[in-house]
Amino acid sequence: MMCELCGSGNKADFSAEIHIHFPLRKDLVKPGVFLFPKVLICLNCGALSVKVPENELRELAASLGESGHAVKANLDSTSQD
Repeated sequence: MMCELCGSGNKADFSAEIHIHFPLRKDLVKPGVFLFPKVLICLNCGALSVKVPENELRELAASLGESGHAVKANLDSTSQD
């Protein structure tokens, strides 16, 4: 697979730990969400590609509350395929 930014084929998969924090002041009391995705990194330019696992994506959507409804609806429709 070629890098979308530089066209290099020099990419590698890594395991990662990512802690998502919610950016708004009112969200400071919400705990962050930990993700443990696989990431694909271009070893030429440093571009990173990550796919959030579905269960962690649902947790992010739930943490967003009202603004996450569109995300949750999209997840529910893709889960039924």
